[in-house]
Amino acid sequence: MDIEIITLSQAKNVLRLDDDYDLEDRLIKDMIDTSVEYCEKYTGLTFGSKSLRCYTKNRTHEIPYGPVSEITSVKDVYGNNVDYTRSGFQHPTLTFHGGCEVQVEYTAGFGSELPASLKSAVKMMVATLYEYRESYTIGDRGMTLIELPIGITDLLRPYSRSGGLFL
Repeated sequence: MDIEIITLSQAKNVLRLDDDYDLEDRLIKDMIDTSVEYCEKYTGLTFGSKSLRCYTKNRTHEIPYGPVSEITSVKDVYGNNVDYTRSGFQHPTLTFHGGCEVQVEYTAGFGSELPASLKSAVKMMVATLYEYRESYTIGDRGMTLIELPIGITDLLRPYSRSGGLFL
């Protein structure tokens, strides 16, 4: 299931553009995708519902992207089901009973219940990318690209498992 985190119309509203203005629609859609991807990496979360897969050789393994709504399959390299115990909710840890290399298929994401602060962070990032798409400043050490406003990371930080270390 592919859920739009923010629509093109919502992004245009943030950018103060008329809905009728369509010359930069592709650019704005790309900026939305980039913003969602950045925010997901920063937090280690999956915003929309997605089917994901991970692999491990360990006896225990924490599912990397959450919140996890369903574990659909746990199989070894031969395609056999592997018994496991789950602990935790958003980023569960699985303990495998037997098996060697294991493939876990699962569904993760907030779906339509994405917290407002995460949506706001995506909108702020879209606005920043749009505003500074061609900008840079020349500093003492050469070219320095514009940094994201502090507010974006402030909105993302409470949800981040690592303080942004997934980037």
